[in-house]
Amino acid sequence: MTRTYTYRPRRISPRQHAALQALFVHLGWLRNQEVAKYRDDYKEGGGEAAS
Repeated sequence: MTRTYTYRPRRISPRQHAALQALFVHLGWLRNQEVAKYRDDYKEGGGEAAS
């Protein structure tokens, strides 16, 4: 599911701010998981990253 947000820094409501913060926290967690997987694949492959 894709969500679209309109972000106007001067007119953001507290509800919008909370929704964006939750989204950024989730995206940060997801990125960290992918970096860890890539790192582990790299170590297992003897220096060559696996796809």
